Amino acid sequence: MKNSEISLATKRRFSAALKTVLRTKPFEDITVQDLLAVTGMARPTFYYHFDDLFGLLQWTFADEALSY
Repeated sequence: MKNSEISLATKRRFSAALKTVLRTKPFEDITVQDLLAVTGMARPTFYYHFDDLFGLLQWTFADEALSY
């Protein structure tokens, strides 16, 4: 797998975790730790791909829009 494919898969994994956590918590109450608990990934991995939770949210919307 190429690095770009791995990066995309990681971003999508965090995006899926965000959607999962959003089922039980409002966005403003979600923490990076919540996402790490779902994905099993490390904090530096999250921050390598996203600046913050808003960056993940923005990326998730863009990825969803491009898939249709």
